[in-house]
Amino acid sequence: MIYRQHELVYFLERSLGSMTMKKTDRDQMKRAFAAKWAKVASQIPQSPTLQEVQGFEYDRESIEKTAINLTQYIDQDHLISPFVGLGWFYQGQGLYDQAAPWFQKCVEVAKEYLGAGHLEVAISFNNLAELYRYQGRYEQANLLYRQALELMEKLLGSEHAIIAATFNNLALLYDVQGDYQQAEILCRRALELRERIFGSQHPDVAQSLNNLAGLYKAQGYYQQAEPFYEKALELQKELLGSEHPDVSISMYNLADLYRSQGCYEKAEPLYEQALGLMKKAFGSEHPTVAACHNGRALLAKSQGDYDWAEACYRQALDLREKRLGSEHPDVADSLNNLAELYRCQGHYERAELLFQQALNLRQKLLGSQHLDVAQILNNLAVLYYDKGHYEQAKHFFQQTLELRKKLLGLEHPAVATSLNNLGNLYRSQGHYEEAKSLLQQALGLRKQLLGSDHPDVAQSLNNLAVLYESQDNYAEAEPLYQESLKVMIKLLGHDHPHVALSLHNLGVLYCYQRKYEQAQRCLKQSLEICRIKLGLGHSHTQNTIKALQLAVTMQVFHQLSIQGKRKNQ
Repeated sequence: MIYRQHELVYFLERSLGSMTMKKTDRDQMKRAFAAKWAKVASQIPQSPTLQEVQGFEYDRESIEKTAINLTQYIDQDHLISPFVGLGWFYQGQGLYDQAAPWFQKCVEVAKEYLGAGHLEVAISFNNLAELYRYQGRYEQANLLYRQALELMEKLLGSEHAIIAATFNNLALLYDVQGDYQQAEILCRRALELRERIFGSQHPDVAQSLNNLAGLYKAQGYYQQAEPFYEKALELQKELLGSEHPDVSISMYNLADLYRSQGCYEKAEPLYEQALGLMKKAFGSEHPTVAACHNGRALLAKSQGDYDWAEACYRQALDLREKRLGSEHPDVADSLNNLAELYRCQGHYERAELLFQQALNLRQKLLGSQHLDVAQILNNLAVLYYDKGHYEQAKHFFQQTLELRKKLLGLEHPAVATSLNNLGNLYRSQGHYEEAKSLLQQALGLRKQLLGSDHPDVAQSLNNLAVLYESQDNYAEAEPLYQESLKVMIKLLGHDHPHVALSLHNLGVLYCYQRKYEQAQRCLKQSLEICRIKLGLGHSHTQNTIKALQLAVTMQVFHQLSIQGKRKNQ
Protein backbone atom coordinates (compact mmCIF):
# COMPACT_ATOMS: atom_id res chain seq x y z
CA MET A 1 0.00 0.00 0.00
CA ILE A 2 1.28 3.50 -0.88
CA TYR A 3 0.52 6.21 1.69
CA ARG A 4 0.55 9.92 0.93
CA GLN A 5 2.65 11.89 3.39
CA HIS A 6 -0.12 13.11 5.70
CA GLU A 7 -1.71 9.62 5.77
CA LEU A 8 1.64 8.12 6.76
CA VAL A 9 1.92 10.56 9.64
CA TYR A 10 -1.60 9.67 10.79
CA PHE A 11 -0.84 5.95 10.55
CA LEU A 12 2.38 6.30 12.56
CA GLU A 13 0.73 8.43 15.24
CA ARG A 14 -2.02 5.87 15.71
CA SER A 15 0.52 3.05 15.80
CA LEU A 16 2.73 4.87 18.29
CA GLY A 17 -0.20 5.28 20.65
CA SER A 18 -1.39 1.68 20.38
CA MET A 19 -1.07 -0.30 23.62
CA THR A 20 -1.22 -3.61 21.75
CA MET A 21 2.24 -3.12 20.22
CA LYS A 22 5.33 -4.33 22.02
CA LYS A 23 7.47 -1.60 23.56
CA THR A 24 10.44 -2.56 21.38
CA ASP A 25 8.29 -2.27 18.26
CA ARG A 26 6.92 1.09 19.38
CA ASP A 27 10.44 2.36 20.12
CA GLN A 28 11.65 1.19 16.73
CA MET A 29 8.78 2.96 15.01
CA LYS A 30 9.41 6.13 17.02
CA ARG A 31 13.05 6.07 15.96
CA ALA A 32 12.05 5.66 12.32
CA PHE A 33 9.55 8.51 12.59
CA ALA A 34 12.09 10.77 14.36
CA ALA A 35 14.82 9.92 11.84
CA LYS A 36 12.56 10.75 8.92
CA TRP A 37 11.55 14.18 10.17
CA ALA A 38 14.96 15.09 11.53
CA LYS A 39 16.31 14.45 8.04
CA VAL A 40 13.58 16.61 6.48
CA ALA A 41 14.32 19.37 8.99
CA SER A 42 18.03 19.29 8.13
CA GLN A 43 17.11 20.30 4.58
CA ILE A 44 15.54 23.65 5.64
CA PRO A 45 17.97 26.39 4.57
CA GLN A 46 18.99 29.30 6.78
CA SER A 47 17.20 31.81 4.54
CA PRO A 48 14.35 29.89 2.90
CA THR A 49 12.78 31.34 -0.23
CA LEU A 50 9.01 31.70 -0.58
CA GLN A 51 8.88 28.46 -2.56
CA GLU A 52 10.87 26.63 0.12
CA VAL A 53 8.69 28.04 2.92
CA GLN A 54 5.59 26.81 1.13
CA GLY A 55 7.20 23.40 0.59
CA PHE A 56 8.21 22.91 4.22
CA GLU A 57 4.96 24.33 5.62
CA TYR A 58 3.37 20.96 4.90
CA ASP A 59 6.07 19.21 6.97
CA ARG A 60 6.25 21.73 9.81
CA GLU A 61 3.72 20.06 12.11
CA SER A 62 5.47 16.68 11.95
CA ILE A 63 8.88 18.28 12.60
CA GLU A 64 7.44 20.15 15.59
CA LYS A 65 5.96 16.93 17.01
CA THR A 66 9.31 15.23 16.57
CA ALA A 67 11.12 18.05 18.39
CA ILE A 68 8.60 18.16 21.24
CA ASN A 69 7.87 14.48 21.81
CA LEU A 70 10.63 12.34 20.29
CA THR A 71 13.93 14.05 21.15
CA GLN A 72 15.27 10.96 22.91
CA TYR A 73 14.71 8.87 19.76
CA ILE A 74 16.75 11.12 17.42
CA ASP A 75 20.28 9.90 16.78
CA GLN A 76 23.06 12.20 17.96
CA ASP A 77 24.19 13.18 14.46
CA HIS A 78 20.79 14.77 13.79
CA LEU A 79 19.78 15.69 17.34
CA ILE A 80 19.52 19.45 16.83
CA SER A 81 18.24 19.32 13.25
CA PRO A 82 14.52 19.68 14.08
CA PHE A 83 15.19 22.66 16.37
CA VAL A 84 17.57 24.41 13.96
CA GLY A 85 15.30 23.73 11.00
CA LEU A 86 12.23 25.15 12.76
CA GLY A 87 14.25 28.14 13.98
CA TRP A 88 15.44 28.93 10.47
CA PHE A 89 11.96 28.32 9.05
CA TYR A 90 10.53 31.11 11.21
CA GLN A 91 13.58 33.38 11.35
CA GLY A 92 13.89 33.34 7.56
CA GLN A 93 10.38 34.79 7.35
CA GLY A 94 11.17 37.47 9.93
CA LEU A 95 9.01 35.72 12.55
CA TYR A 96 11.61 36.11 15.28
CA ASP A 97 9.33 35.56 18.27
CA GLN A 98 8.24 32.21 16.82
CA ALA A 99 11.83 31.24 16.07
CA ALA A 100 13.16 32.04 19.57
CA PRO A 101 11.70 29.04 21.49
CA TRP A 102 13.19 26.57 19.01
CA PHE A 103 16.70 28.06 19.18
CA GLN A 104 16.50 28.30 22.98
CA LYS A 105 15.29 24.69 23.27
CA CYS A 106 18.08 23.65 20.92
CA VAL A 107 20.71 24.88 23.39
CA GLU A 108 19.01 23.02 26.25
CA VAL A 109 18.68 19.75 24.32
CA ALA A 110 22.25 19.85 23.01
CA LYS A 111 23.63 20.38 26.53
CA GLU A 112 21.43 17.66 28.03
CA TYR A 113 22.06 14.92 25.49
CA LEU A 114 25.54 15.76 24.20
CA GLY A 115 27.24 17.53 27.07
CA ALA A 116 28.23 21.17 27.49
CA GLY A 117 31.52 20.72 25.61
CA HIS A 118 30.06 19.37 22.35
CA LEU A 119 30.36 21.15 19.00
CA GLU A 120 26.58 21.10 18.52
CA VAL A 121 26.30 23.20 21.71
CA ALA A 122 28.64 25.80 20.18
CA ILE A 123 26.58 25.82 16.97
CA SER A 124 23.41 26.22 19.03
CA PHE A 125 24.95 29.19 20.86
CA ASN A 126 25.79 30.79 17.52
CA ASN A 127 22.28 30.29 16.11
CA LEU A 128 20.62 31.77 19.17
CA ALA A 129 23.07 34.69 19.10
CA GLU A 130 22.13 35.37 15.47
CA LEU A 131 18.46 35.55 16.40
CA TYR A 132 19.18 37.91 19.30
CA ARG A 133 21.16 40.16 16.93
CA TYR A 134 18.15 40.38 14.62
CA GLN A 135 15.98 41.24 17.62
CA GLY A 136 18.35 43.96 18.83
CA ARG A 137 19.28 42.02 21.99
CA TYR A 138 22.93 42.88 21.54
CA GLU A 139 24.39 42.09 24.98
CA GLN A 140 22.87 38.61 25.00
CA ALA A 141 24.05 38.04 21.44
CA ASN A 142 27.61 39.12 22.27
CA LEU A 143 27.83 36.73 25.22
CA LEU A 144 26.56 33.78 23.17
CA TYR A 145 28.82 34.50 20.19
CA ARG A 146 31.86 34.56 22.47
CA GLN A 147 30.81 31.33 24.19
CA ALA A 148 30.36 29.73 20.76
CA LEU A 149 33.72 31.00 19.52
CA GLU A 150 35.61 29.84 22.61
CA LEU A 151 34.15 26.34 22.41
CA MET A 152 34.62 26.08 18.63
CA GLU A 153 38.29 27.08 18.80
CA LYS A 154 38.84 24.55 21.60
CA LEU A 155 37.28 21.74 19.56
CA LEU A 156 38.28 22.67 15.99
CA GLY A 157 41.38 24.82 16.28
CA SER A 158 41.67 28.26 14.72
CA GLU A 159 41.63 27.26 11.02
CA HIS A 160 38.06 26.14 10.34
CA ALA A 161 35.18 27.46 8.23
CA ILE A 162 32.82 27.51 11.23
CA ILE A 163 35.29 29.76 13.08
CA ALA A 164 35.33 32.14 10.10
CA ALA A 165 31.52 32.24 10.05
CA THR A 166 31.42 33.09 13.76
CA PHE A 167 34.04 35.84 13.28
CA ASN A 168 31.79 37.21 10.55
CA ASN A 169 28.65 37.12 12.73
CA LEU A 170 30.38 38.78 15.67
CA ALA A 171 31.70 41.48 13.32
CA LEU A 172 28.14 42.23 12.18
CA LEU A 173 27.14 42.62 15.82
CA TYR A 174 29.94 45.11 16.50
CA ASP A 175 29.06 46.96 13.29
CA VAL A 176 25.45 47.52 14.33
CA GLN A 177 26.66 48.68 17.75
CA GLY A 178 29.03 51.21 16.16
CA ASP A 179 32.24 49.50 17.32
CA TYR A 180 33.80 49.76 13.87
CA GLN A 181 37.37 49.02 14.91
CA GLN A 182 36.51 45.63 16.41
CA ALA A 183 34.14 44.92 13.54
CA GLU A 184 36.84 45.52 10.91
CA ILE A 185 39.36 43.33 12.73
CA LEU A 186 36.88 40.43 12.79
CA CYS A 187 35.66 41.04 9.24
CA ARG A 188 39.20 40.86 7.92
CA ARG A 189 40.00 37.77 9.98
CA ALA A 190 36.90 36.07 8.54
CA LEU A 191 37.84 37.07 4.98
CA GLU A 192 41.47 35.95 5.29
CA LEU A 193 40.48 32.65 6.89
CA ARG A 194 37.86 31.93 4.24
CA GLU A 195 40.31 32.69 1.43
CA ARG A 196 42.85 30.30 2.97
CA ILE A 197 40.25 27.54 3.34
CA PHE A 198 38.20 27.98 0.14
CA GLY A 199 40.33 30.09 -2.17
CA SER A 200 39.16 33.40 -3.60
CA GLN A 201 36.25 31.99 -5.65
CA HIS A 202 33.69 30.98 -3.03
CA PRO A 203 30.27 32.29 -1.85
CA ASP A 204 31.54 32.69 1.73
CA VAL A 205 34.35 34.91 0.45
CA ALA A 206 31.78 37.01 -1.40
CA GLN A 207 29.79 37.33 1.82
CA SER A 208 32.86 38.59 3.68
CA LEU A 209 33.60 41.11 0.92
CA ASN A 210 30.01 42.33 1.13
CA ASN A 211 30.14 42.68 4.91
CA LEU A 212 33.46 44.53 4.83
CA ALA A 213 31.98 46.93 2.29
CA GLY A 214 28.97 47.49 4.56
CA LEU A 215 31.29 48.31 7.42
CA TYR A 216 33.10 50.95 5.36
CA LYS A 217 29.82 52.40 4.14
CA ALA A 218 28.52 52.73 7.71
CA GLN A 219 31.56 54.87 8.49
CA GLY A 220 31.18 57.03 5.40
CA TYR A 221 34.17 55.50 3.56
CA TYR A 222 32.28 55.20 0.29
CA GLN A 223 35.27 54.92 -2.03
CA GLN A 224 36.69 52.03 0.02
CA ALA A 225 33.30 50.30 0.14
CA GLU A 226 32.51 50.43 -3.58
CA PRO A 227 35.10 47.95 -4.96
CA PHE A 228 34.24 45.41 -2.24
CA TYR A 229 30.51 45.63 -3.02
CA GLU A 230 31.14 45.36 -6.76
CA LYS A 231 33.50 42.40 -6.38
CA ALA A 232 31.06 40.59 -4.05
CA LEU A 233 28.19 41.06 -6.52
CA GLU A 234 30.25 39.92 -9.49
CA LEU A 235 31.46 36.84 -7.59
CA GLN A 236 27.96 35.88 -6.43
CA LYS A 237 26.53 36.18 -9.94
CA GLU A 238 29.33 33.96 -11.27
CA LEU A 239 29.04 31.32 -8.52
CA LEU A 240 25.33 31.34 -7.69
CA GLY A 241 23.58 32.65 -10.79
CA SER A 242 22.06 36.06 -11.44
CA GLU A 243 18.74 35.28 -9.72
CA HIS A 244 20.04 33.91 -6.43
CA PRO A 245 18.67 35.61 -3.25
CA ASP A 246 22.20 36.58 -2.18
CA VAL A 247 22.57 38.47 -5.46
CA SER A 248 19.46 40.51 -4.66
CA ILE A 249 20.92 41.49 -1.27
CA SER A 250 24.21 42.58 -2.86
CA MET A 251 22.34 44.57 -5.51
CA TYR A 252 20.42 46.35 -2.77
CA ASN A 253 23.61 47.12 -0.84
CA LEU A 254 25.34 48.53 -3.92
CA ALA A 255 22.26 50.61 -4.79
CA ASP A 256 22.26 52.02 -1.27
CA LEU A 257 25.93 52.94 -1.60
CA TYR A 258 25.31 54.70 -4.92
CA ARG A 259 22.47 56.63 -3.28
CA SER A 260 24.77 57.71 -0.46
CA GLN A 261 27.29 58.89 -3.06
CA GLY A 262 24.63 60.90 -4.88
CA CYS A 263 24.77 58.58 -7.93
CA TYR A 264 20.99 58.42 -8.16
CA GLU A 265 20.88 57.36 -11.81
CA LYS A 266 22.99 54.28 -10.94
CA ALA A 267 21.10 53.53 -7.72
CA GLU A 268 17.54 53.52 -9.08
CA PRO A 269 17.76 50.60 -11.56
CA LEU A 270 19.66 48.50 -9.01
CA TYR A 271 16.96 49.07 -6.38
CA GLU A 272 14.34 47.97 -8.92
CA GLN A 273 16.30 44.86 -9.93
CA ALA A 274 16.91 43.95 -6.28
CA LEU A 275 13.24 44.39 -5.43
CA GLY A 276 12.14 42.18 -8.32
CA LEU A 277 14.56 39.41 -7.33
CA MET A 278 13.57 39.63 -3.65
CA LYS A 279 9.86 39.34 -4.44
CA LYS A 280 10.54 36.35 -6.68
CA ALA A 281 12.69 34.62 -4.06
CA PHE A 282 10.97 35.52 -0.80
CA GLY A 283 7.49 36.71 -1.78
CA SER A 284 6.15 40.26 -1.70
CA GLU A 285 5.59 40.34 2.08
CA HIS A 286 9.05 39.39 3.34
CA PRO A 287 11.01 41.74 5.69
CA THR A 288 13.81 41.89 3.10
CA VAL A 289 11.32 43.32 0.59
CA ALA A 290 10.27 45.87 3.20
CA ALA A 291 13.93 46.90 3.60
CA CYS A 292 14.17 47.43 -0.16
CA HIS A 293 11.07 49.65 -0.13
CA ASN A 294 12.77 51.60 2.65
CA GLY A 295 15.88 52.08 0.49
CA ARG A 296 13.80 53.29 -2.45
CA ALA A 297 12.12 55.76 -0.10
CA LEU A 298 15.51 57.15 0.93
CA LEU A 299 16.39 57.58 -2.75
CA ALA A 300 13.13 59.40 -3.48
CA LYS A 301 13.62 61.62 -0.41
CA SER A 302 17.16 62.49 -1.50
CA GLN A 303 15.76 63.58 -4.87
CA GLY A 304 13.02 65.65 -3.26
CA ASP A 305 10.20 63.36 -4.46
CA TYR A 306 8.44 63.34 -1.10
CA ASP A 307 5.18 61.80 -2.34
CA TRP A 308 6.99 58.76 -3.74
CA ALA A 309 9.14 58.56 -0.62
CA GLU A 310 6.07 58.53 1.60
CA ALA A 311 4.44 55.80 -0.49
CA CYS A 312 7.56 53.61 -0.22
CA TYR A 313 7.96 54.23 3.51
CA ARG A 314 4.33 53.28 4.06
CA GLN A 315 4.77 50.11 2.01
CA ALA A 316 7.72 49.18 4.24
CA LEU A 317 5.78 50.00 7.41
CA ASP A 318 2.68 48.06 6.33
CA LEU A 319 4.74 44.99 5.40
CA ARG A 320 6.67 45.05 8.66
CA GLU A 321 3.53 45.41 10.78
CA LYS A 322 1.82 42.62 8.87
CA ARG A 323 4.74 40.20 8.99
CA LEU A 324 6.50 41.14 12.23
CA GLY A 325 3.64 42.53 14.31
CA SER A 326 3.19 46.06 15.57
CA GLU A 327 5.82 45.66 18.32
CA HIS A 328 9.09 45.01 16.54
CA PRO A 329 12.34 47.02 16.15
CA ASP A 330 11.90 47.18 12.36
CA VAL A 331 8.46 48.76 12.83
CA ALA A 332 10.03 51.38 15.08
CA ASP A 333 12.60 52.00 12.34
CA SER A 334 9.85 52.59 9.77
CA LEU A 335 7.99 54.95 12.10
CA ASN A 336 11.21 56.89 12.62
CA ASN A 337 11.92 57.11 8.87
CA LEU A 338 8.41 58.31 8.07
CA ALA A 339 8.64 60.88 10.88
CA GLU A 340 11.95 62.14 9.50
CA LEU A 341 10.33 62.59 6.08
CA TYR A 342 7.51 64.64 7.61
CA ARG A 343 10.05 66.74 9.51
CA CYS A 344 11.87 67.56 6.27
CA GLN A 345 8.56 68.66 4.78
CA GLY A 346 7.75 70.86 7.78
CA HIS A 347 4.85 68.65 8.89
CA TYR A 348 6.01 68.93 12.48
CA GLU A 349 2.91 67.69 14.30
CA ARG A 350 2.72 64.49 12.26
CA ALA A 351 6.47 63.99 12.64
CA GLU A 352 6.42 64.48 16.40
CA LEU A 353 3.62 61.95 16.87
CA LEU A 354 5.50 59.29 14.90
CA PHE A 355 8.82 60.03 16.61
CA GLN A 356 7.12 59.56 19.99
CA GLN A 357 5.58 56.27 18.84
CA ALA A 358 8.97 55.07 17.61
CA LEU A 359 10.65 56.17 20.85
CA ASN A 360 8.06 54.44 23.06
CA LEU A 361 8.32 51.25 21.02
CA ARG A 362 12.10 51.15 21.11
CA GLN A 363 12.19 51.84 24.83
CA LYS A 364 9.69 49.06 25.41
CA LEU A 365 11.52 46.54 23.24
CA LEU A 366 15.14 47.52 23.83
CA GLY A 367 15.12 49.39 27.13
CA SER A 368 16.00 53.03 27.69
CA GLN A 369 19.78 52.42 27.55
CA HIS A 370 20.13 51.55 23.85
CA LEU A 371 21.77 53.20 20.84
CA ASP A 372 18.57 53.00 18.78
CA VAL A 373 16.79 54.93 21.54
CA ALA A 374 19.55 57.56 21.40
CA GLN A 375 18.91 57.93 17.66
CA ILE A 376 15.24 58.77 18.23
CA LEU A 377 16.11 61.23 21.00
CA ASN A 378 18.46 62.95 18.56
CA ASN A 379 15.80 63.10 15.85
CA LEU A 380 13.30 64.58 18.27
CA ALA A 381 15.90 67.19 19.22
CA VAL A 382 16.35 68.11 15.55
CA LEU A 383 12.58 68.42 15.19
CA TYR A 384 12.35 70.84 18.13
CA TYR A 385 15.36 72.73 16.77
CA ASP A 386 13.58 73.16 13.42
CA LYS A 387 10.50 74.46 15.22
CA GLY A 388 12.60 76.95 17.18
CA HIS A 389 11.86 75.24 20.50
CA TYR A 390 15.45 75.46 21.60
CA GLU A 391 15.06 74.47 25.24
CA GLN A 392 13.29 71.23 24.32
CA ALA A 393 15.88 70.59 21.62
CA LYS A 394 18.70 71.21 24.11
CA HIS A 395 17.17 68.72 26.57
CA PHE A 396 17.02 65.93 23.96
CA PHE A 397 20.44 66.72 22.46
CA GLN A 398 21.98 66.51 25.93
CA GLN A 399 20.16 63.23 26.66
CA THR A 400 21.46 61.82 23.39
CA LEU A 401 25.01 62.93 24.14
CA GLU A 402 25.03 61.43 27.63
CA LEU A 403 23.53 58.15 26.45
CA ARG A 404 26.03 57.80 23.61
CA LYS A 405 28.94 58.58 25.94
CA LYS A 406 27.71 55.95 28.37
CA LEU A 407 27.20 53.26 25.73
CA LEU A 408 30.07 54.04 23.36
CA GLY A 409 32.68 55.87 25.41
CA LEU A 410 34.00 59.39 24.94
CA GLU A 411 35.82 58.68 21.66
CA HIS A 412 33.25 57.58 19.12
CA PRO A 413 31.90 59.14 15.89
CA ALA A 414 28.33 59.16 17.27
CA VAL A 415 29.53 61.16 20.28
CA ALA A 416 31.17 63.64 17.89
CA THR A 417 27.84 63.94 16.05
CA SER A 418 26.06 64.81 19.29
CA LEU A 419 28.70 67.43 20.15
CA ASN A 420 28.25 68.87 16.67
CA ASN A 421 24.45 69.02 16.98
CA LEU A 422 24.56 70.62 20.40
CA GLY A 423 27.09 73.15 19.10
CA ASN A 424 24.77 74.11 16.25
CA LEU A 425 21.97 74.66 18.76
CA TYR A 426 24.08 76.98 20.89
CA ARG A 427 25.04 78.92 17.75
CA SER A 428 21.37 79.41 16.90
CA GLN A 429 20.79 80.73 20.42
CA GLY A 430 23.66 83.20 20.09
CA HIS A 431 25.80 81.37 22.69
CA TYR A 432 28.84 81.60 20.46
CA GLU A 433 31.58 80.66 22.91
CA GLU A 434 29.78 77.49 24.03
CA ALA A 435 29.04 76.69 20.39
CA LYS A 436 32.66 77.20 19.34
CA SER A 437 33.93 74.88 22.08
CA LEU A 438 31.53 72.07 21.13
CA LEU A 439 32.05 72.40 17.38
CA GLN A 440 35.82 72.37 17.79
CA GLN A 441 35.57 69.28 20.01
CA ALA A 442 33.45 67.57 17.35
CA LEU A 443 35.89 68.52 14.58
CA GLY A 444 38.91 67.34 16.56
CA LEU A 445 37.26 64.05 17.49
CA ARG A 446 36.15 63.37 13.94
CA LYS A 447 39.62 64.03 12.55
CA GLN A 448 41.12 61.77 15.20
CA LEU A 449 38.68 58.91 14.59
CA LEU A 450 37.89 59.22 10.90
CA GLY A 451 40.86 61.04 9.38
CA SER A 452 40.87 64.41 7.63
CA ASP A 453 39.23 63.11 4.45
CA HIS A 454 35.76 62.17 5.63
CA PRO A 455 32.25 63.59 5.01
CA ASP A 456 31.69 64.14 8.75
CA VAL A 457 34.90 66.16 8.96
CA ALA A 458 33.72 68.26 6.01
CA GLN A 459 30.41 68.80 7.82
CA SER A 460 32.21 69.95 10.98
CA LEU A 461 34.35 72.37 8.97
CA ASN A 462 31.18 73.75 7.38
CA ASN A 463 29.41 74.15 10.72
CA LEU A 464 32.36 75.93 12.30
CA ALA A 465 32.42 78.24 9.27
CA VAL A 466 28.71 78.97 9.77
CA LEU A 467 29.48 79.96 13.36
CA TYR A 468 32.19 82.41 12.28
CA GLU A 469 29.90 83.76 9.58
CA SER A 470 27.19 84.35 12.23
CA GLN A 471 29.74 86.49 14.09
CA ASP A 472 30.60 88.41 10.88
CA ASN A 473 34.05 86.87 11.08
CA TYR A 474 34.26 86.21 7.36
CA ALA A 475 38.05 85.91 7.22
CA GLU A 476 38.00 82.82 9.46
CA ALA A 477 34.87 81.37 7.85
CA GLU A 478 36.17 81.44 4.26
CA PRO A 479 39.09 78.94 4.54
CA LEU A 480 36.86 76.54 6.49
CA TYR A 481 34.17 76.61 3.80
CA GLN A 482 36.85 76.13 1.15
CA GLU A 483 38.41 73.18 2.97
CA SER A 484 34.98 71.61 3.51
CA LEU A 485 34.23 71.94 -0.21
CA LYS A 486 37.60 70.43 -1.13
CA VAL A 487 36.99 67.37 1.07
CA MET A 488 33.46 66.90 -0.29
CA ILE A 489 34.65 67.02 -3.90
CA LYS A 490 37.49 64.60 -3.17
CA LEU A 491 35.19 62.06 -1.51
CA LEU A 492 31.93 62.45 -3.41
CA GLY A 493 32.86 63.89 -6.79
CA HIS A 494 31.95 67.23 -8.34
CA ASP A 495 28.23 66.55 -8.79
CA HIS A 496 27.00 65.37 -5.37
CA PRO A 497 24.19 67.31 -3.61
CA HIS A 498 26.44 67.77 -0.56
CA VAL A 499 28.97 69.47 -2.85
CA ALA A 500 26.15 71.69 -4.09
CA LEU A 501 25.36 72.67 -0.50
CA SER A 502 29.02 73.53 0.17
CA LEU A 503 29.14 75.65 -2.98
CA HIS A 504 25.92 77.36 -1.90
CA ASN A 505 27.30 78.24 1.53
CA LEU A 506 30.58 79.53 0.09
CA GLY A 507 28.68 81.57 -2.48
CA VAL A 508 26.53 83.21 0.20
CA LEU A 509 29.68 84.05 2.19
CA TYR A 510 31.22 85.68 -0.88
CA CYS A 511 28.06 87.80 -1.15
CA TYR A 512 28.58 89.06 2.38
CA GLN A 513 32.18 89.84 1.47
CA ARG A 514 31.02 91.68 -1.68
CA LYS A 515 32.91 89.20 -3.86
CA TYR A 516 29.98 89.05 -6.21
CA GLU A 517 31.61 87.39 -9.21
CA GLN A 518 32.98 84.56 -7.04
CA ALA A 519 29.60 84.31 -5.33
CA GLN A 520 27.74 83.94 -8.61
CA ARG A 521 30.25 81.40 -9.91
CA CYS A 522 29.77 79.18 -6.81
CA LEU A 523 25.99 79.57 -6.83
CA LYS A 524 25.72 78.76 -10.52
CA GLN A 525 27.75 75.59 -10.01
CA SER A 526 25.55 74.69 -7.04
CA LEU A 527 22.39 75.35 -9.05
CA GLU A 528 23.55 73.16 -11.93
CA ILE A 529 24.18 70.21 -9.59
CA CYS A 530 20.83 70.69 -7.83
CA ARG A 531 18.98 71.02 -11.13
CA ILE A 532 20.42 67.75 -12.45
CA LYS A 533 20.45 65.73 -9.24
CA LEU A 534 17.42 67.05 -7.38
CA GLY A 535 15.22 68.76 -9.97
CA LEU A 536 13.88 72.29 -10.10
CA GLY A 537 11.15 71.67 -7.54
CA HIS A 538 13.49 70.65 -4.73
CA SER A 539 13.85 73.05 -1.81
CA HIS A 540 17.66 73.11 -2.16
CA THR A 541 17.33 74.08 -5.82
CA GLN A 542 14.83 76.84 -5.03
CA ASN A 543 17.02 78.20 -2.22
CA THR A 544 20.00 78.34 -4.57
CA ILE A 545 17.96 80.13 -7.24
CA LYS A 546 16.96 82.76 -4.67
CA ALA A 547 20.55 83.13 -3.43
CA LEU A 548 21.80 83.57 -7.00
CA GLN A 549 19.14 86.18 -7.75
CA LEU A 550 20.10 88.01 -4.58
CA ALA A 551 23.80 87.93 -5.51
CA VAL A 552 23.03 89.40 -8.93
CA THR A 553 20.80 92.10 -7.38
CA MET A 554 23.41 92.97 -4.75
CA GLN A 555 26.08 93.30 -7.43
CA VAL A 556 23.85 95.65 -9.45
CA PHE A 557 23.14 97.82 -6.41
CA HIS A 558 26.82 97.80 -5.52
CA GLN A 559 27.77 98.97 -9.01
CA LEU A 560 25.08 101.66 -8.98
CA SER A 561 26.31 102.80 -5.59
CA ILE A 562 29.86 103.11 -6.92
CA GLN A 563 28.65 105.02 -9.97
CA GLY A 564 26.63 107.35 -7.74
CA LYS A 565 29.65 108.10 -5.59
CA ARG A 566 31.72 108.86 -8.67
CA LYS A 567 29.10 111.31 -9.94
CA ASN A 568 28.97 113.06 -6.57
CA GLN A 569 32.73 113.49 -6.70
